[in-house]
Amino acid sequence: MKKITCLFLCMILLLPGCAKQEEQMLHPVTFYYKVTEPEYGENAPLIASEVRDLKEHKNDYAYVINEYLNGPRKSGCISPFPAGTTLDDMLMGGTKVNIVLSGHFIYATPSEMMLACACLTRTVTELTGVKTVQISVSTGDINGQEYLRFTANDFRFMTSD
Repeated sequence: MKKITCLFLCMILLLPGCAKQEEQMLHPVTFYYKVTEPEYGENAPLIASEVRDLKEHKNDYAYVINEYLNGPRKSGCISPFPAGTTLDDMLMGGTKVNIVLSGHFIYATPSEMMLACACLTRTVTELTGVKTVQISVSTGDINGQEYLRFTANDFRFMTSD
């Protein structure tokens, strides 16, 4: 009986500690990634969210984008970017962020590229003050365009959030 009582007391003491651990996320940033195995059908999400605490780096947009490009930690998600894609440059101007990615990005198919743009745009517009994301590559044009420009509203339909 004493063992059961001790076990019960331990559970009571440990469970609130688990709940507090989630509450300790002081600087959450939501990252959006491609769903590993998307379901095809009406209202099926193509991207899913993952919340991370970036601590003191939340307002360092280059750091956030680099962390994002490192890929998801959550199971069921994969990076929508081709392997080796890196952030070559980033400029903030007003409410617009200009993101210059490595040339690896241009090797994606058009549908993969649009999904990657959706994920990156949704992620970056979660940051304070960002309304528009302009994406370009350091090695030239993207499908004949100098850059691609998006807002979060362009991709609201792609998640279940």
